[in-house]
Amino acid sequence: MRERPALLAPVFKSALADLLSGFLAEKRAAGYRYNAEARALSKIDDLLLREKATPDEIPRQCLDLWLSKRPGEHPTSHQKRVTVMRQFARYLVRNDIPTYIPHDGYAPAKSSGFVPRIFTFAEIRSFLNEVDRLEPFRVSRFPLRHLVMPELFRVLYACGLRLGEARKLRVEDVDLDEGILNIRNTKFGKHRLVPLAPGLAQRLRRYRERVGVRQNDAYFFAAPDGGPYDPKTLYHFFRNTLSKIGMVHGGRGYGPRIHDLRHSFSVHRLIQWYREGTDLTVKVPILATYLGHRDIASTQKYLHLVPELFPEVTKSLERSVGHVIPGGTTS
Repeated sequence: MRERPALLAPVFKSALADLLSGFLAEKRAAGYRYNAEARALSKIDDLLLREKATPDEIPRQCLDLWLSKRPGEHPTSHQKRVTVMRQFARYLVRNDIPTYIPHDGYAPAKSSGFVPRIFTFAEIRSFLNEVDRLEPFRVSRFPLRHLVMPELFRVLYACGLRLGEARKLRVEDVDLDEGILNIRNTKFGKHRLVPLAPGLAQRLRRYRERVGVRQNDAYFFAAPDGGPYDPKTLYHFFRNTLSKIGMVHGGRGYGPRIHDLRHSFSVHRLIQWYREGTDLTVKVPILATYLGHRDIASTQKYLHLVPELFPEVTKSLERSVGHVIPGGTTS
């Protein structure tokens, strides 16, 4: 059985070492891996040590040094640094340590303005039909590409997986007797089981037979070198396939993106449940678990997309679940 990558365990040395350790432990207890943030906390610890901070405060000069934007620093990196300090400051206040909490004016998060591209059912069919037309590659570099791509992209859409989750599936993670995918080491450090539709499970069984017997720790959708497919290779294939079916890609940051297959799965699932007369307030938490969301807030955003894309359900949907749609009604 493969082990999860180890969590970073920095050794803090400043006067606030115990509080830094407690803050990190609290975040991880809440389900965050917090590895990148742990590195930031180590640097905060170094700063506190250098500035001779006492156990009962963070000197304002330390805050000013940490919060100021550095020459050439990307706004996103600056915003992440500020966020870590803001959260730590709130932790200190909860523990009766008077601390200035940086306000949101410091490095405010910028909205990308990106709107997910939700594929229509017809577009998904057209895309998968085009992928199915792949023929065996005539050079030995990609001998199994025509077998891998149709099933990999079906799993991405039909199971709503993140690209990293699908790329890194191992043979041992794909239980085709029970029809279950074992998703490990996810974005939020979660572990979940994803059931397969019977038709997809049958396709994957045929795929497994065609690629031959492999070790349990081998990648299920292996690249020619035996490792997982590189994301850039998959995006290149994705864009080329979109072009073949007449869909224009807007370039980096404008999509469609592979991740939009996951968004499309989520919206399509809600629409199907709605048309079946299912209570969506019951189903949203189930969908959140299936997708591996940290909480249902991220999943609720898809409810906002449903009436925009399917106007005929707007009034009925707002009557039934408007109270949980961001920007929806409360009636």
